[in-house]
Amino acid sequence: MAAPVTKVLIHGDVELDSEKRRLSVNGRPIALTPHEYALLEALMRSPGRAFTRDELLNRLYPNGEAVVIERVVDVHVGKLRQKIEPDSNHPRYILTARGIGYRFAD
Repeated sequence: MAAPVTKVLIHGDVELDSEKRRLSVNGRPIALTPHEYALLEALMRSPGRAFTRDELLNRLYPNGEAVVIERVVDVHVGKLRQKIEPDSNHPRYILTARGIGYRFAD
């Protein structure tokens, strides 16, 4: 039997409710696009794990429905950082894994 999937992911001030598809930071609701949500959920479900840009692209476009470049992940990460980080220039949640991609702080 598979382990139950955690419905509410909490890390510091960031709370992601996967059942309701809602994000709050410091108790404040934050609106996300579907791609931002998918990216953040993937990162938060595996804190500390470094994801390559290709892995994250596959999360955003699982059926290869769009022809995109790897840098689209960077754009989404930048927008997420602006929404959830106290200081997006010095992130503490979504971290860059140099030479790999991104990871969520553990």
